[in-house]
Amino acid sequence: RGGLTDHGIPHYDPLLDHNCTNMVDTKRLRQIMKSRALPTEYMYVVRARLEHDEEKNSMTPRKLPPPQRVLDRAGLVDPLLKDSLMEANGREQARGDLRILCNIDWYQSPLHIDPNAADYSEAQSLIEAGPEMRDQALPSCWWKLKATVEQVWTEMQVPGPVVDSAKAILFHAVTAQSYAQLLEYASKLLDYRAMTVSLVRRVELREEVWVDVHSCHAICVTDPRLSALDDHLRHLNDLTKSLTVDIEEWRTRFGRWSWSEARAASIISTLGAKEQAAAQQEAVPAFVWSGKEYSTKMGQDISILLSSDPASNLVKQRIVAARFAANDPLWGQAPPMWYDQDVAKVGITQLKRNNGPKVVKPLGPPKPKLVGYKKWAVPPPSNPPPIRQPATPR
Repeated sequence: RGGLTDHGIPHYDPLLDHNCTNMVDTKRLRQIMKSRALPTEYMYVVRARLEHDEEKNSMTPRKLPPPQRVLDRAGLVDPLLKDSLMEANGREQARGDLRILCNIDWYQSPLHIDPNAADYSEAQSLIEAGPEMRDQALPSCWWKLKATVEQVWTEMQVPGPVVDSAKAILFHAVTAQSYAQLLEYASKLLDYRAMTVSLVRRVELREEVWVDVHSCHAICVTDPRLSALDDHLRHLNDLTKSLTVDIEEWRTRFGRWSWSEARAASIISTLGAKEQAAAQQEAVPAFVWSGKEYSTKMGQDISILLSSDPASNLVKQRIVAARFAANDPLWGQAPPMWYDQDVAKVGITQLKRNNGPKVVKPLGPPKPKLVGYKKWAVPPPSNPPPIRQPATPR
């Protein structure tokens, strides 16, 4: 590297070069992470490279404030860079509040308190039988299915505009065609309810496991609570992975039934022109639990465990040694909870600015050193006069 620097050739980093096809493979990226011993801040660059190569930029990133080490290092490099990161974090916090206000909070909801309060077995039998049952008693089957759909709407707190648009299509007349449409709609609605119930139960279980891990205490190495802690950490990791994938699928398939678009539009209309454009891009359905977007909360829970200082150092060592797959920058599912596309973009720009192309000096023989001259205040002339030697006596 010293020779390259002498000739003005910049240092090349393949992670910053999107045209480098060798950085497409996940195994190659992991090998670079180990061989170069990349710092924590560089994980944003690695994940951004993976997002660019696999064309996953359409997925909604899980937003978390940038780590303090990134902010401190950015402040040492460029004070304006630190300010831009803090401003982006503040804007993201406002957009996160928008997602929380316009989505259903499933904590202490009727579905959370008693998911078995309603019985939909008769509706399930109608759906399994299909449209053939309409020949026996079409009006009675149609009204039973209509009552089931309305009951699910009430239990799942589906927004009013979504209900009104569905009523205009499904409830206009008791006909064979409307009954077939009602069967298809009821099937999707019950699938939405079943998947939401599954998420609520696993979220409740994960909260219990996290409390057990956070409150664990051990006295010595042979304490049996350490083995229980290892089991809880593995269980917490498995639940976090499965919930991250399933929440993304739930949001994609059924997000329109939990997202209040009218309320979001009314909130966005109170913002400024620049904030409105950013808020409309970030206004998406989300799974909200106890006033927080749960995908973000899972990342915060892991950060709390890693940054907390428990009373027992043995517990701290076990928690730090645990590898959470959802926190890995090369995890192939949704982006990690700590990943922020804005932070990665600013960091890559700063790295390219520091290691950007420089003027390459022409290669040539080194200049000869001048011998016999002292260090003058001004540089020596380009053509120094020859040094006279004393005459040799005859």
